[in-house]
Amino acid sequence: MDQQFAAVAALALSFLALLISAATAYRQLTLMRGANILPIVLESFSETRTQEWTVCREYINERLAMEHDPRGGLVGLPEPIKHQVRKVAFFFDDLGKLVAHRVVDEDLILGAYGGSVLAMWRALAPYIAAQREIDGAGTAVYFEDLARRAHTRTGTEIHARIGLRPFPD
Repeated sequence: MDQQFAAVAALALSFLALLISAATAYRQLTLMRGANILPIVLESFSETRTQEWTVCREYINERLAMEHDPRGGLVGLPEPIKHQVRKVAFFFDDLGKLVAHRVVDEDLILGAYGGSVLAMWRALAPYIAAQREIDGAGTAVYFEDLARRAHTRTGTEIHARIGLRPFPD
C-alpha cells in the first residue's frame, strides 16, 4: 500500500511539475510576444501625435469632400492631397492588418483609435470604393474591417470592460 501511495504521489507531483512548466512557458511566450509588439504599438501611437498627422486628419474631415470628387478614387486626387489621404488610409489599413491577424489586441487599437477609425472611414469610403472600381483590387480592406469592428464596439464599452475609471472629483 505504501508503494502504491508513493507511486501515486510521485505521479501527482510529476503532473504538477508539468503544469507549472507549461504555465511558465506560456507566460514567457506571452511576455516575448508583447516585447516584440511594443515597438510597433509605440511607433503607431507617436505617428498619430505629429503635426503632419493632425493636418491630414483635419483636411480629410473638413475639406476633402467639398474640394474633390470621390469618383476619381485615390489616384485621382492631386498631390499633396493624395499623400495626406494615403497617409491616413494606409495607416489604418496597416493597423487593421495587425488586428485581423491578431498581432495586436483589438481592444488596444479600438480603445485608442475607434472614433478616429470611424470618422476617417466615413470620409474616405467613397474614394476607396471608387479606387476599388478603378483598379479592381481590394484597396484598404483591412481599414474597412477595422471600421466595421469600431462600429460594433465603442471605445467607451472597451474602456469600461477593461476597468478604466474616471478620476473622482
